[in-house]
Amino acid sequence: MAMNAIKEETVDKLLEDLKDVPDKMRNFSLNMRALYSDKTVVSTSKYAEQFNGFKNELKRQAMFYMNVLNPLGISTVQSLKDLFEYYELLELDEWISNVEDIIDTVDRYRTLCQIIVKEHKKILVPLKKVEDEVHTLLPQVESSNKEMEDAKGKLMNSVASNYAFAVGAGSVEPSLLLFTLPIATVMALIKKSRVADLDTQSKVNDFLIATASETMIPTIALFISNVEALAGFFEVLYQELNSLSKYGDRRMKEIHFKMMRSKASQIQKHCKCFFAVTPQFETDLLAIRESVEDKSTDVWLEEKQKALQEDLSVNNLRELTERLCLQ
Repeated sequence: MAMNAIKEETVDKLLEDLKDVPDKMRNFSLNMRALYSDKTVVSTSKYAEQFNGFKNELKRQAMFYMNVLNPLGISTVQSLKDLFEYYELLELDEWISNVEDIIDTVDRYRTLCQIIVKEHKKILVPLKKVEDEVHTLLPQVESSNKEMEDAKGKLMNSVASNYAFAVGAGSVEPSLLLFTLPIATVMALIKKSRVADLDTQSKVNDFLIATASETMIPTIALFISNVEALAGFFEVLYQELNSLSKYGDRRMKEIHFKMMRSKASQIQKHCKCFFAVTPQFETDLLAIRESVEDKSTDVWLEEKQKALQEDLSVNNLRELTERLCLQ
């Protein structure tokens, strides 16, 4: 009985992990979309080339996540949902008569999770490289941002002077008014525009750093942790079902079945929350793709997808993932 109590705690931990995933995914996609919608690194920026390079790498990895990893993520959650439907929809005798098929399904699910963890870990390597490079550049950027703030202050003082001059032009010789007022006003507007550029650039630098190190990497790391936990759950379940099938009597099978069934509705609820946010997540990332056309990224993605499909085929999981994604 104690063994089944531990199993219940394992399922409860799984529920807790699932609860955070939709919000984290949505936050990740919204931040990525914001980074590419109206925040660009102006060409005159001292660090424009480096930051545009960082942005392009983040975009490339986001496209990889959406096109290659996200379908696998959907497959994983769908597999969990399908598994608990056995406990929710079947009666005990039906479940017992189908246990061998369930064992085979769980075996394929655990292999799928292992592949998903491996693929997600791959994306962390380039992301952490971006993070390291960004943090190396950070002291210089902070110094540059301080220079921007100083320059902005000086420009704002100059703007105020130009506007004061333009307003004061009312006392100028009438024959000079038409000449003086527009020139002073235009100078003020030009300087005000430069102030806006400096302010925007500083915010873009900060936003990119936050997107890389505070949003994208933690979200993917969390997902890896959750899928590893799910792979562990399928592994333990696989071993227990095999044991129950070979050595368990009806009473032992009933204890297992009732415990899992008691959690089924909660699992289904969290899976549905994940599926509800997936279209919004994909829409956000599609907006990035449409905002910047990049044929080299498309070719790179095709190669990544081909490699993954070969891996799935070797493990006889290609049909399974396609079926799970279509549900």
